[in-house]
Amino acid sequence: MRLSICLLSAAAFFEATASEAASIRDIETSWGRSGVTYAEYRSDAAACEKEAASTEIAGTPEVRELVKASRALDNVYASAWMAYPAAAAGMASPTGIVSSVSNPGNAALRVSRSFAVEDNIQDVRAMLQKTMDACLLRLGYRQFRLTSEQRERLKKLPLRSARRHLYLHGLARDPNVLQAQGL
Repeated sequence: MRLSICLLSAAAFFEATASEAASIRDIETSWGRSGVTYAEYRSDAAACEKEAASTEIAGTPEVRELVKASRALDNVYASAWMAYPAAAAGMASPTGIVSSVSNPGNAALRVSRSFAVEDNIQDVRAMLQKTMDACLLRLGYRQFRLTSEQRERLKKLPLRSARRHLYLHGLARDPNVLQAQGL
């Protein structure tokens, strides 16, 4: 089985694309534990991320479909390259006819849709998030909802920056925030 698709799925969970960055920047909930130190907060987050990343997903139906899609996409691009190497490199086909072979983008889109690639990636992300959430609960954290003011301030902080982590930690350790905004 292709390990690369599993690794890509896990990586997709942790690394946002440009279009997802806006939604990650505008999170609605976070996790906290009253009085947690910053070092514990970061260490616990890293431990739970590691646990989520090592979740066994290879045998799940979602990943099996992603593997099938990966193989089908390999075939699409291999066919385009073998039929018209120049077209696959972005040059016109010898006949001037644009087909799914000389334009593998259309065929790739059909493959993606037929194997529900985006849905399966979302399902894999949900599995990994479930593992992450269970880890945080086990370490004594509880989820809380951010207020609109907190969300607005958070959106202005760069993703994965120390300032963002420090701001979230300040909320996460505050017993008043956890009490008033806890889920």
